[in-house]
Amino acid sequence: MTKPTATISLDEVRKVAQLARLDVQEDELARLQAQLENILNYMSELNDVDVSALEPSCHSISLQAPLREDEPHLGPSPREAFLSQAPALADHGFKVPKV
Repeated sequence: MTKPTATISLDEVRKVAQLARLDVQEDELARLQAQLENILNYMSELNDVDVSALEPSCHSISLQAPLREDEPHLGPSPREAFLSQAPALADHGFKVPKV
């Protein structure tokens, strides 16, 4: 059994182009029509895939971020190191000229 193919009219191509704010010339419409029909036909094929046994997910592979233990850091704070490089300090921060 052959599947019905999706068809899209030239007016629909123009409307999609307008919605996407694309400046499409008349001589490009037929090519875009064929490309959009191919996309719609492929989406139709994907709709036929049985995914009922699959768990919903955000990614195709399982992701787990490598996390380190949250341990206190002993020693000088990065703030002190940055402030030691400053040309001028004011109220425990950088002193900068007024703009």
